[in-house]
Amino acid sequence: MTGVHDRRPELEFTVSPNPASGSFSIRLPGPMNQDGLLTLYNALGSRVAAQTLPAGTTEREINIGELPAGVYTCRIAIGLELAGTKKIVVF
Repeated sequence: MTGVHDRRPELEFTVSPNPASGSFSIRLPGPMNQDGLLTLYNALGSRVAAQTLPAGTTEREINIGELPAGVYTCRIAIGLELAGTKKIVVF
């Protein structure tokens, strides 16, 4: 045994528009096979928003109208596992 574990491949999702104001959309390459969670973090690493992504989701609009301008990290987790991250600029 080497102690090396296979890692789940990074989930390739798109964020548009980026930069964004008011809202942005995420698009997944195909329907999710189980529930997921999209979380936005500010530059300090604090969670500022979260939204459940039900199984079968391929696209979701995220409202960011209340967020101040800045750079945020958008993370998608499936179950307890991080599936992918993207940076998004809010203006």
